[in-house]
Amino acid sequence: MNILDKRALKNIHEATLEVLEKTGIKIEVRSLLASLEEKGCKIDYNNSIAKIPPKIINDVINQVKEEESWKKINFPLSVHEFHEKDNEGIVNIASTFGGGCDEFFDFDLGKSRIPNANDLVNMIQLGNFLDEIKTVGNPVVCKQDFEGKDIDPKIQTITGASLIAKNTFKPGTSEVWSAKELDYLIEIGKIVRNGMDNYRKNPCFYSSINVTSPLFLDKVEGEILLKLIENDLPCPILSSPMAGGTSSITLLGTVVQSNAELFGVFTAIKSYKEDTPVLGSIISGVLNMKDASLNYSGPEAIIQNFGLYELWKNYYGIYCGVGLHYCSDAKYPGIQSSVEKTMAIASSCFLGNAVYPVGILNSSKAFSPEQAILDLEIANEVFHFFQELKFSEADLSVDAIYRVGPRGSYLDNESTLRGFRNIWYPKIFDRSIRKGGKYDFKDRALIKANKFWKQILKENEPYKISKDKSEEIDLVAEKAKKELLES
Repeated sequence: MNILDKRALKNIHEATLEVLEKTGIKIEVRSLLASLEEKGCKIDYNNSIAKIPPKIINDVINQVKEEESWKKINFPLSVHEFHEKDNEGIVNIASTFGGGCDEFFDFDLGKSRIPNANDLVNMIQLGNFLDEIKTVGNPVVCKQDFEGKDIDPKIQTITGASLIAKNTFKPGTSEVWSAKELDYLIEIGKIVRNGMDNYRKNPCFYSSINVTSPLFLDKVEGEILLKLIENDLPCPILSSPMAGGTSSITLLGTVVQSNAELFGVFTAIKSYKEDTPVLGSIISGVLNMKDASLNYSGPEAIIQNFGLYELWKNYYGIYCGVGLHYCSDAKYPGIQSSVEKTMAIASSCFLGNAVYPVGILNSSKAFSPEQAILDLEIANEVFHFFQELKFSEADLSVDAIYRVGPRGSYLDNESTLRGFRNIWYPKIFDRSIRKGGKYDFKDRALIKANKFWKQILKENEPYKISKDKSEEIDLVAEKAKKELLES
């Protein structure tokens, strides 16, 4: 399925080159601007604007294509590389826990609330025991400690990262708010990965550098990016355009701008240190003029993401991460969220990009374990629908049809017994025959999902990292908290 033809892709590329040459990109890090200037870019230091000639951009595109960093770096956001086949040849989905949500949806209370350390640890352990979850990051920000006392915002990230490090064997992403904070997150990562060399191959505890639309890499994000480059770590870059607000209301205009943002920053990175691995992704949305909210789940947002993905895959031959599946605009788990997630997940499968961060609601503000379970249920069903149909002579079943004959039964046929093993059966959704009685209109799927995740935690022994590593992590965390609180 493609929404853009070759002519459109070529026009988008040429428009991108024009934007970067004439409008440029604002980068508030002088050393990155100086590197761009050495490569031949026009730099306005007073306004921090870099205007990049087309040849330089084209050279970077070709370099990124040749490097294929998305295949070589086992970064949590590139979890598509985790896809494996089981004994029956079925490709299993790869999902993640992350998002750094500011709220935790408490099903028992029926509302979202401030997340605490208990919530974070429970979600980490839940991620450990769900086979589809390949990396576990911070589904919620750790805003309160185990006793419910507020944690200073300056040390929330370090507190959360140390809990992730000590409680999972699938460490994933973490939010980063400053370059100073990143130093300590890298130290924690080195402990978990057994050294810097392993950490560079399997980085964790940081997330994408966010380019502010339109065309702006601010000082904070730029300094974090510079720290990644100087530590020889892969640099994931995220464009988050909001059509009608921070990007053009048109599909093509939003794709052009997002493409310019990503390759503008890629060029700055490659100018500073040529062999730095880079990864690109988009999470776009649309400004809702009814209430000025930002919407991520509408068809327009999905198509915008489609557009950039197709440009990179079909025109450049480069992988681009997409946020089709990232979150629902629904405030609570239920019908709206499930419809939006189904559409997003099915769209991802159309692209062949079956990666599913799960459980995220309210335009990325809230995390719900019930929604996470429903998301996995939806993802499994959709993914089985998109499985490649393998043809074989035996599957034509001519002999079986002959043996059974008119009005016969296939229940005692050997091929039937084998075939039933390939049928997907839901864990949460109810496909049984209704036996009558009054319908109470309760969302039984949500009730089952709530019981399901709590039962998983009850039945499994929590994972804990070794005592020695736990103590090392605590030392780093305490040092970080002291410095960050004093800053």
